[in-house]
Amino acid sequence: MPSSNIRTLEQERARQAWDNVQEVKVRGQSYEGEYKSLVKGTPALILTNGLIQTLAFLESKKKPHHLAVVRHLSGWVCQQLKLTPNQLGKELREGDSVLLRLATQESLAYLQWLRRFAEATIEKEVEEH
Repeated sequence: MPSSNIRTLEQERARQAWDNVQEVKVRGQSYEGEYKSLVKGTPALILTNGLIQTLAFLESKKKPHHLAVVRHLSGWVCQQLKLTPNQLGKELREGDSVLLRLATQESLAYLQWLRRFAEATIEKEVEEH
């Protein structure tokens, strides 16, 4: 059977999420436990507060694990929705409700993969205060 280079969106999400989690884990980042906890809680933040508010909250914290989650999530969503890289918050504030809905759906789908891989590969976990 010939091999195909065609990948599903789920496969692409999984590949990128794996790379992002490995970036945190393999480099021995001191914040990997905090990253794992934050990745697990971010979907609830989005569902409760909305994507724009969640991104603003994470960026305002300015801690490495918060900024890593923003970088990973924004990188993926901007790539998928053809938005300006590293400008997800700005694009969403200036965009319409359809863009916000699509970005929220894609964010939640991508976070499922980040969470799975963080839980599977990062042993440490730190509770967020």
